[in-house]
Amino acid sequence: SATRKWLLHAYATSPLAPAGLPVWLSVWTGGQSPAVTLPAAAFDVPLDQVRAIAQQAAARDSVVEYPVIAQPAVEFGMGIPTSAGVVVVIATSRTRLIAADPFAKLLGIDQPPEAEPPYQLQLGEAPLHEAAGEPHIEWRRDASELHGDWVAPSGLGPRRVHVDVPLRSVDSLVQRGVLIVLFDLSIVGVLWLVSVLADGAVGRWLRDRQRRWRRSYRTQLTLTLFGFFMIPAVAFALWSYQQLASDAVQSRALLVGETLRAVAPSPDDSSWLTHEAGRLDTPFLLYRNGELADASDPLLAALAPTGRFLAPATQLALAVHDEVSQSRDQALGRTTALFGYRAVESSAGPVVLAAPARADDVPLERRRRDLGILVLFSTAVGALAAFWLSGLAARTLAGPIRALRQAALTLAAGGRAPALEDNPTVEFRPVFAAFRRMASDLEASRAVTAHAERVLAWGEMARQVAHEIKNPLTPIRLGVQHLQRARADRRVDFDRVLDENVARILAEIDHLDEIARAFSRYGSAPSERPAAEPTDVAAVLRDLIGLERMGEEGIAWRLDGADARQMALARGDELREVLLNVYENARLAGARTIATTLAANGAVTIEVRDDGHGISAELLPRVFEPHFSTRTSGSGLGLAISRQLIEGWNGRVELESREGAGTLVRIALRPA
Repeated sequence: SATRKWLLHAYATSPLAPAGLPVWLSVWTGGQSPAVTLPAAAFDVPLDQVRAIAQQAAARDSVVEYPVIAQPAVEFGMGIPTSAGVVVVIATSRTRLIAADPFAKLLGIDQPPEAEPPYQLQLGEAPLHEAAGEPHIEWRRDASELHGDWVAPSGLGPRRVHVDVPLRSVDSLVQRGVLIVLFDLSIVGVLWLVSVLADGAVGRWLRDRQRRWRRSYRTQLTLTLFGFFMIPAVAFALWSYQQLASDAVQSRALLVGETLRAVAPSPDDSSWLTHEAGRLDTPFLLYRNGELADASDPLLAALAPTGRFLAPATQLALAVHDEVSQSRDQALGRTTALFGYRAVESSAGPVVLAAPARADDVPLERRRRDLGILVLFSTAVGALAAFWLSGLAARTLAGPIRALRQAALTLAAGGRAPALEDNPTVEFRPVFAAFRRMASDLEASRAVTAHAERVLAWGEMARQVAHEIKNPLTPIRLGVQHLQRARADRRVDFDRVLDENVARILAEIDHLDEIARAFSRYGSAPSERPAAEPTDVAAVLRDLIGLERMGEEGIAWRLDGADARQMALARGDELREVLLNVYENARLAGARTIATTLAANGAVTIEVRDDGHGISAELLPRVFEPHFSTRTSGSGLGLAISRQLIEGWNGRVELESREGAGTLVRIALRPA
């Protein structure tokens, strides 16, 4: 025979159960009403049409399928003849107009999980006489809700449909928008990190900066301040989530407890449990002496979804310790549900009434979710603000150190100490005062040192000038004395002696003039020298090499790259003097081959290479110093003056040499 338990088993093992469609099942044995019904969803079913389907299936002894005109929409009916009768299944599509059964888990039916509905639909009771044409929705806003009304076709004719769309507040939308943006940015960051990790660039970059960050005062301060905020924030977030979950459970337990307190037992009515379940829209289980004795639905009494006996802890709390009510999570197959328990007095003695919590508490879930998003938003924004503020605080605290560092570098470079902050923080005031005293002492020491250096420089210059002038004066004195002796000695040809000594004296005077001009040129300021002008370097080189080739024999002169014009910023006469000095030094170094190369590679470069005896490594750093020379003759200012002239044209001169292997002089001039 067909029973509700048998019908439930047939439904649970069929493809209808996992589909989650609203279904109404019944078994017909020939009467005007079904023998057994099992509504798996709350929607209206026209019994006359269902009866017709059952009769046709029984008459044909085969499966029949018919549409069923009903509310809110056309349903689908199927009659299946069985040995226990005709099973009629009425199913319809999933819609917001048909609410899911909040207690389906008690029957072992798992409803498919659904997100919070973005809207709520309500269908008018009576059909309208007007025809349903194109839907024209009239919208109006009321606080944080949007309401709309229109006429839509249904299974029983046109009906007025009302929709409520709850709108989020601006604060809630901002929170969700910020979290979505941060989540998207984190995904982009992870993808970028994965892409750059492939070539190892990030690893190398982190390794290069790890030591610096580990010993950085600013980094340590930033991380300390960030952790100072984040540790309590994360702890508060975890605690808040636990509190939200606990509040949700307590709220559901409170609703179940209020439902149980609203139950009014009637000793005179044996069906009072079923009556109260219909009135409060909640199924009930009744336990007597800890054993399941009755239920608002006989199917629940037969299934015993929570077991035949109360949990020992609940029985002790309500029966022994005289507690009035209790709530706890109860296992229902593979899932759990919150149940409330209350001790109730009945005509047969004390009993325990149990009721499950509803699974469709949308307001509670919405509140918990909103609070959870608020906590998550606060934590994320707080983390960003903490990171930014910690970096700002670290920069602010590191500012005095940065100012001291810059001032120290300026002092080390020879400049004056920059002005420091007049009113630094209290911790840095002694440091600033000590630095100012050090800077003042250093400037005073520099002044004394500069004065001493000037005195030494003038003394060295005077010594060098005296030394250079003394050499020509000796031949002049000897020549004059020779003239005096020759004039007194009548036997000597005075005219011949006069000519010889006058020539020697004039030569020495020319030497003195050369020394004076060299010192004058070396001591002149750069602003007093003529400015550089476009000069054909190739023409100057061709002219000089031509003159040198007509001079001393035994030296091979080579010139490369001077066939075409090469214009550079210089002065022709001074460039000739510089090159003549270079060639003279090469000649005096015993060179037998002097090769000159002219090239233009961003700068106009002149390279003069000789094979003379070269310069030792000890003397090479001093070749451009004034008064330095490896020879006993000359002023020692040739290369020093040449360097001044070239650098005055914004060029540069370099010298490479190795003892016994010759010398290379490289002159780079700016192109004109």
